[in-house]
Amino acid sequence: MTWIWKIWAGLATLLMVFVLGTGLGWRLRQPKQQAPEKPAAEVRQPDGSLILKRPAQDPTAKPAQQIPTGAVVERIDQVIVRPSAPVPGTSAEETAPTIGSLPEAGLPLPLPLVTPCPDLRVDLTLIRLGDQSQRVIASSPDGTVVGGVDIPVSSSEPPSSPELKWSAGVAFSPFKRTWGLWATRAVGPFAVGVEVEQVRPALTGSATYDGRVTAGLRF
Repeated sequence: MTWIWKIWAGLATLLMVFVLGTGLGWRLRQPKQQAPEKPAAEVRQPDGSLILKRPAQDPTAKPAQQIPTGAVVERIDQVIVRPSAPVPGTSAEETAPTIGSLPEAGLPLPLPLVTPCPDLRVDLTLIRLGDQSQRVIASSPDGTVVGGVDIPVSSSEPPSSPELKWSAGVAFSPFKRTWGLWATRAVGPFAVGVEVEQVRPALTGSATYDGRVTAGLRF
């Protein structure tokens, strides 16, 4: 009987190694949690566009707009716009010449005084709704936002966890007081497996071993 228990102990050891190895592999395949974004300076691009400055992550930052119920704030952006200065002398409000005006006297017509527009601030907030779609809210303390467009380009779905295909375990019959080992593998829509169990006849009481192969459908 000693050799039988050695075989049993060997099978149990193999099962433990298999389970630990599978668990470690599953752990290594888990998607890594995204680290907080580091601060970055603004970058002026050759086409005149500006990659906005990114300060340190601030979970307590408050958006400038009202947030719909159930929405989650993803990012808060603020843009400062400086209107292009008009060319002096091209304004429609330029004074028209009249009889006896300066041009008739041989003097140039004075150009209208142009006052540059002040900088404008635009507040943008990116939110995620309950259906996991994203929207952008825009407002400005210097005026009224009259239009805009938010064009989705890439999917915002979170990475999915890897599919687990292996399963293994130990079986115990409290009535027959016998043990068993089992393992299954998912192969497409099918599930295949193997089982090894003790068989203890009632007459002799000595344990033997039996095994089987299983196959089925996943649903």
